[in-house]
Amino acid sequence: MQSLEEKTSIEDNIVAFDRSPPSSVRGMKVLDRNAFKKVIQVPSIAVPCKDLKSLLRKVKPYLFKFRFINAVADLAKNDPAFKSYKLLLLDPDSCGSVEKIPESLKTILKDRKVDFENGFRMTKLELDYNNWNATETIHAILPEDVDNISGFSVVGHIAHLNLNEEALPYKHIIGQVFLDKTPTIKTVVNKLNTIDNTFRNFQMEVLAGEENFVTRVRENGFVFEMDFSKVYWNSRLGTEHQRIVSELNEGDVLYDIFAGVGPFAIPAAKKAVFVYANDLNPASFEALEKNTKIRENKVNSEFIKCYNLDGREFIKTVIKKDLSERLCNRTVDGEETRKTKIHIVMNLPAIAVEFLDTFRGLLANFKKDIADSLYLPYVYCYFFSKNVDYPEDELRERLKSSIGDLPPGYSVRFVRNVAPKKDMFCFNFQLSRSYLCDEEDEIKEDVKKCQEKSSGTLDIAEEKTDIEDEVERKQKYNLEGCEPDQKKLKLDTS
Repeated sequence: MQSLEEKTSIEDNIVAFDRSPPSSVRGMKVLDRNAFKKVIQVPSIAVPCKDLKSLLRKVKPYLFKFRFINAVADLAKNDPAFKSYKLLLLDPDSCGSVEKIPESLKTILKDRKVDFENGFRMTKLELDYNNWNATETIHAILPEDVDNISGFSVVGHIAHLNLNEEALPYKHIIGQVFLDKTPTIKTVVNKLNTIDNTFRNFQMEVLAGEENFVTRVRENGFVFEMDFSKVYWNSRLGTEHQRIVSELNEGDVLYDIFAGVGPFAIPAAKKAVFVYANDLNPASFEALEKNTKIRENKVNSEFIKCYNLDGREFIKTVIKKDLSERLCNRTVDGEETRKTKIHIVMNLPAIAVEFLDTFRGLLANFKKDIADSLYLPYVYCYFFSKNVDYPEDELRERLKSSIGDLPPGYSVRFVRNVAPKKDMFCFNFQLSRSYLCDEEDEIKEDVKKCQEKSSGTLDIAEEKTDIEDEVERKQKYNLEGCEPDQKKLKLDTS
């Protein structure tokens, strides 16, 4: 950073103080970095070089703070005090003139015998393209009626954007800005369609940088390698992955039906949980197997088995075989299984609920060997809901085609916001013996109990005030500390 008291090369662009880039860059579609040059004036005080070090510690709260700008500047070279004095650049908002200098700062300067009245001056500084971050730069470029790019996902060396239609004419300049402003980013891509295909990946367009989608991601201390163009990965689910794994203990069993590249499976296997991980996508399966062998992950191969099957087939074959042996008090993996805790993760929010009917009657041939007191599987089934305030209503409708109704003892937990009026939730419940063994009478009884409980809850809810109802909703969906209209702010950003 330099003092520009002698410079007048951009006289037309001098302003007293304005933090934003020049207004002339608005609407730019081809990046011209030189167009961002701008001269501003900020307040400053000349102080003796000998007092500089001791002063800096005390006046830090009052100094000018701006990206890549040093708050200590030289005087103009033709100034007689050039060698013996330095300029301290001050915050324009609180120290815009001698009269505005806070009394606390005046006291500090007086103690050091600094003549702030005669030493005060306005100093010209030249700013350029490097002085604004990506968000600020893009906000200055986009037309005022186009929403700014408030965030993006980082997957290794890849920045993943999801631009709205209004921003598409500026997509390439947006990509170049992200590439310039984020040193670790080598590739910037934009999502072209929704995740609606069989393998949960999506088409993408390279906006800037290398066309290289093979990347390496670190999450919760583990390493995952993948071809991002062929698999599903969401960096915002790191906290959720950690939450579920924290509930698993050594010797437990995890059936991960839609395992992807292993964000649940690999950390679980590291904890000596017996993991059966499956994904239909061949690219995900290949990455999953590879990630189990990455040295940094320190996964013992005895604790994880990987499969490349359709979810229903995986349930009907792999889970059925292993679960029947465990619940029928046999020895599996060299361990007594009667008290083994069993967990099932179904992280395919768009359609996971539709796979729940596969568990009905899965162990019908073993009903005589399964006792009521056994630890039955606990399910974590993820789903999307557009009814963000009362997701159970939408979930209940979807369950009619699978398990019939909400099971006794269930819970629904908010995970993250996906889009306006669309949230992701986790539906937790324990599979019952009656459902696994397809005992019709007992299933009807379970459903009846749940419906009676739901009906009773509705009767009580009708008598509550709106405020009481909102408090109950926040507690139920794990939204403590959020105001009713601020739920979206409590999101997973890992």
